[in-house]
Amino acid sequence: MDDLYRFHESQARDQARAVAELRAGRKVSHWMWYVFPQLGSLGRSPTARHYGIRDLDEARAYLADPVLSANLHGAAEAMLAEGAHEDAAETFQAILGEEPDNPQAWGGLVRSHLAAGNPDAADAALAQVPAAAAHAVPVEAARAQLALARQAANAGPLADLEQRVAADPANHQARLDYAAALHAGGQVEQAIDQLLESFRRDRDWNDGAAKAQLLTIFDALQPTDPLVQKGRRRLSSLIFA
Repeated sequence: MDDLYRFHESQARDQARAVAELRAGRKVSHWMWYVFPQLGSLGRSPTARHYGIRDLDEARAYLADPVLSANLHGAAEAMLAEGAHEDAAETFQAILGEEPDNPQAWGGLVRSHLAAGNPDAADAALAQVPAAAAHAVPVEAARAQLALARQAANAGPLADLEQRVAADPANHQARLDYAAALHAGGQVEQAIDQLLESFRRDRDWNDGAAKAQLLTIFDALQPTDPLVQKGRRRLSSLIFA
């Protein structure tokens, strides 16, 4: 029987429950042994030893298995979504220890640092991404999120920026800063609206800064995100109007 069958069998039964509990921030059932397996030598109970990773070869086989690897990534993403930034970062780092060219893990690590409010650590992680993964979609998305975080840090208070735009709608820098502050506050759709309005007013201002900012936001999101699809349609309409 496949040595990894013990993980496949248990995760098929409990993975969805584990991810749901991670996202809720409250673990109420028992799945830690096979969702986040540790070295078998560290196990004290019979269950921990049963699900423990036996050696380096098995660790590599685990991460090479498409189902188990995807489940591990999913669990790490659930921790990140729940706010367990350090735990998520440790999981992504563990994956990278065996798969240094894994773009999903690099993207997850960068986003974990950003979620923890540490853009410098995110920047340092991006600098370590191997060339083979440097331009993969998850890494580019994380890079875009870092750029947006840097811009938001210099944007200024949201209320003040809103007032500046209201007082002078043609102030494109204020509108760009306002969009950055909106995005940082989780108001992504409103940020896109402001940038589209800036582009509508003067697409060439500051070498097309509004369009560049829009594309950065789109890159930071999933391509299938409704905000991206709607925003790209609206941008195309303005370009070809």
